[in-house]
Amino acid sequence: MNFEVIKKQKGLKVLVRILCDGVEIGCRTSARPYRRALVVKLSQAFVLANIREGFPYHKRLAEEYERKSQELDHPISSQQYSEWAKIARENLARLIADEARLSSGPQPEFDAPMVASFHTGKVPAVQPWHVFVAVVEIPEWELGDTLAEHLE
Repeated sequence: MNFEVIKKQKGLKVLVRILCDGVEIGCRTSARPYRRALVVKLSQAFVLANIREGFPYHKRLAEEYERKSQELDHPISSQQYSEWAKIARENLARLIADEARLSSGPQPEFDAPMVASFHTGKVPAVQPWHVFVAVVEIPEWELGDTLAEHLE
């Protein structure tokens, strides 16, 4: 992966764009002097584990709403719980489909790098839902540079 940093002066602020192989993966406009950008990818394993952990909750929720819709005597309340049960069952079906898709192998949406954060100092640890790719150094302007060279 080839990273490129583009800096442009915008008034008193600086626009920093990070490109990876010619595609913009992050952008920040700020007066802060950012020195580094943390580049990550999403973790397919983390997302898959979260989906699997959510199965019991969504199943229990659908069953609870279904039970309440049958217990209540008031037709409006019963109808509302029936609608909620339907939504919970649809969410469970969507999770099952997502789990099957993610279990089938690497997915393209998890291959795309992105800038997770910009930093003026030390770069923090990567979050569990991310996979570390790189820390991109954002160059400072050289002392010989003039502001006019950076305005566009």
